Amino acid sequence: MFPGLIDREEGVDFFVLDGAEDAEQTIEQFRFFDDRSHPGTALFAHDWETEKTRRLRPELERSEAWEIEQTVGPPKSVVAVSRGQRST
Repeated sequence: MFPGLIDREEGVDFFVLDGAEDAEQTIEQFRFFDDRSHPGTALFAHDWETEKTRRLRPELERSEAWEIEQTVGPPKSVVAVSRGQRST
């Protein structure tokens, strides 16, 4: 369902990552939406300081395409990220 709908809409403007406490699942979900995002897309990820984001966090922190806008720490941890222009 998602790929067809997203392709018709020419990508996503906003997405949330808040799945199972599984780093592999989280990075797979991010990559699915990352491929369909564009400059201006926003991402909200829950449990930023847990096992769930073990693979995602370093990827976003060193990304030239995504900018971390704000984080909120324990006891709950979240991050707000926006996509800027891709580097060439």
